[in-house]
Amino acid sequence: MTPQQIKQLLESLNNEEKKTQKKMNAQKAKGKKIKQEKDW
Repeated sequence: MTPQQIKQLLESLNNEEKKTQKKMNAQKAKGKKIKQEKDW
């Protein structure tokens, strides 16, 4: 593999990680909103 290929691979892995984190954060936010509504 060339250094460029390795760099591309790492970048794509980082992008996937960010997507996953966004999904997790969105789910957490939804859960919090629902709980807040039920508290009162």
